[in-house]
Amino acid sequence: MFLLCRIKAYPWCGPSQPPIIPEGELIPDSEEMIKYIRSMGVINSLAFSSDGKLLSTASGNVIRLWNLSSGKEIALMRGGRLLSVTSLAFSPNNEIIVSGASDQSVRLWDVSTYKEIIKIEEKKQVNAVAFSPDGRMIACGTGNSFQSDGNNVQLYEVPSGKKIRSMVGHSSGVQSVAFSSDAKMLISASASYRSLTDTLADNSIRLWNLETGKEISKINSGPVMLPAA
Repeated sequence: MFLLCRIKAYPWCGPSQPPIIPEGELIPDSEEMIKYIRSMGVINSLAFSSDGKLLSTASGNVIRLWNLSSGKEIALMRGGRLLSVTSLAFSPNNEIIVSGASDQSVRLWDVSTYKEIIKIEEKKQVNAVAFSPDGRMIACGTGNSFQSDGNNVQLYEVPSGKKIRSMVGHSSGVQSVAFSSDAKMLISASASYRSLTDTLADNSIRLWNLETGKEISKINSGPVMLPAA
């Protein structure tokens, strides 16, 4: 089954902003999936299973699981006050989904039962999550652009949720994380919307040694911020 989805985006203009509206087609045609996706409004994250059989989508505080062969929704997962789910990822064996949310939580979900396995409490909003290639670890990026603390990369064991370490260095929210193929390194990226003159502005890419938790290298990606007034 093949999914085509074009996204129509609008600049942020407050609560009355039009949602991000999927305008794609599903081949073979699946009216149910199209109807549901169109009704979701803003879709914050989505992820394919590695075998291409499942799609997970996050809209608001709801995580939906779809069967891509039939185009049918097979599960809806919601945990506590999950607020806006910001990021999703499947484990390499497709048995677990990890979600990050703006309610400062990371959650693991059992794909077979659709139940929450464990909830990890962070101190800042969670912007990004990723599984290691061996499925034994998850990484999450936390923080925001307007506070200098809590903008970290956190590393946890799976499925226990035990923290392995924190990697500290970003001064703006960590928006993306990814493991190397051998799970020995991790790369993270932060984005800042501070003024160009603000010394805490951080638009950097950082490479980390996962054994030591130390930063290996840093690339400044250049200003993508609003100019000073």
